[in-house]
Amino acid sequence: GGAETHDIEEASISLIFKDYEPGDYVQAIDPSISMWAAADVVRINDDGTVRVKWEDPTDANLENDIDLEWVKKVDVFRDFRVGDQVACPSPEDQLLRRAVVTKVNADDGMVQVRWDEDSGQEADETIVHPKHVTLTGMKPEVGRKVNCVVQKVKEWAAFVQLSDGFESMLHRSETREDVVDMRKYVRPGDKLEAWISAIRPDGKIDLTQVDRRSGGTQQAPQRLEDI
Repeated sequence: GGAETHDIEEASISLIFKDYEPGDYVQAIDPSISMWAAADVVRINDDGTVRVKWEDPTDANLENDIDLEWVKKVDVFRDFRVGDQVACPSPEDQLLRRAVVTKVNADDGMVQVRWDEDSGQEADETIVHPKHVTLTGMKPEVGRKVNCVVQKVKEWAAFVQLSDGFESMLHRSETREDVVDMRKYVRPGDKLEAWISAIRPDGKIDLTQVDRRSGGTQQAPQRLEDI
């Protein structure tokens, strides 16, 4: 007859990411509209808050100091290749338009795209920051880095979806060596980076977070609240 208690599964608890660096692309609560908005990290303040610069400011406040619990890091995919089918905002109306990657600048990662003939763009090609480019079609290749979204998690593996509807599985042995229960490592909705380690004869794709090119290991992603 004591006070009612509730058991909370460890895997359902969101972790607050703290290791921000200037230039990180994030989503944060814009205090002027009380909604999530895109921003870039300017600096980490001594009091633990994060100074962000809004990508599309709604008023005169171009920058704000935001508590960590109201900031979420956005992983920017940068491993674009010539020929990739993508979607990115049009410089004319900011609506998402179809395009094809024609060049990737090795120095700053900027992506040059050629607009689809049906997009109605005046310019044939445009240079776009990778944070504004979404991969919509790719050719699976062994060794290629991919972004994927966790769909379901079992103790031994995470089932994920890649671009173009490709599905795969990330086994716990292909993460850090100390991962025993994948349910405590990721959760549905998490966005992960991985490499394609193999393409089977039946077309199924194997993934790994171990970068065998350097003998190193990709670190586990932070589990963030859904954006």
